[in-house]
Amino acid sequence: MNFIKGLQDVGLSKKEAGVYLACLKLGTAKASDIAKQAEAPRTSVYNQIKELINKGYIKKSKINGVEYYFPIEPVNILNDAQEKIKSFSEILPKLEKISDFSGERP
Repeated sequence: MNFIKGLQDVGLSKKEAGVYLACLKLGTAKASDIAKQAEAPRTSVYNQIKELINKGYIKKSKINGVEYYFPIEPVNILNDAQEKIKSFSEILPKLEKISDFSGERP
């Protein structure tokens, strides 16, 4: 199975997916170790980590002044995706009423 593709399907970029997978493999790690595992430049990994933190897929902890990062459990990504589908399903009927899709389209 292509893990990168699966993670992209739930909204991660290819680079974010690589960093998340590296975090899963390492558990708790420094950015430099994540970059090595992901085979990506450390400077760009910091950007991906920041985005993943904003999305809630990676957490940060500081131990003795050193920042460490760790992934949330993959099941939480599934729960997040299911919650988004549920929220969208609730507004779908109202969205469909806004526009008439019965006519021809160019």
